[in-house]
Amino acid sequence: MVATLIKNGEICGTEILSENLLKMELGEKCVGNLKDKERLFTVVNNALRKARGMAQSQGPLIFVKIDKGYYGISD
Repeated sequence: MVATLIKNGEICGTEILSENLLKMELGEKCVGNLKDKERLFTVVNNALRKARGMAQSQGPLIFVKIDKGYYGISD
């Protein structure tokens, strides 16, 4: 998954993005039993397809939310 993102031009946050893509795909399909190789293959293929598409999209892929409390800053 990481290699697919890198081949398609993503260089930052590839591990986070690939992990998130797999989790989303597993959640969407409600895959409880990954012992079925065909089902596992389908999940991975769908995640790879989304990774290639994600690299073609414009705009931010990762949003960073700053916890102001961590720095002692209040609103």
